[in-house]
Amino acid sequence: MPDPLIQAIAHSAEFRIEPLTGDRPAAVDPGSASGFGNALTGAIEGLAKSQASADASSQALALGKTTDIAGVAMEVERANLAMQLAVQVRNKTVDAYHEIFRMQI
Repeated sequence: MPDPLIQAIAHSAEFRIEPLTGDRPAAVDPGSASGFGNALTGAIEGLAKSQASADASSQALALGKTTDIAGVAMEVERANLAMQLAVQVRNKTVDAYHEIFRMQI
């Protein structure tokens, strides 16, 4: 049976992956607004927002401004999972770089 937390994260709008359609751009222009760099920047900004939101909600709980302990715990855990994902992506990227660096030409 799937874990309910994983199910909740998989169905949240933040982690949703849209299905592919037949409409694809012919080529990506390096100077265009879309691309890997912008996707990476957006992901890092999203991570920073989730961390700041979790920080603000935990401070609000500590100061007594909110009593929703479950909501704060969920927000902090979402931020934690997002950080773990970012670290794993970074680790895989560094591993791939090292593998390319070790290739014999």
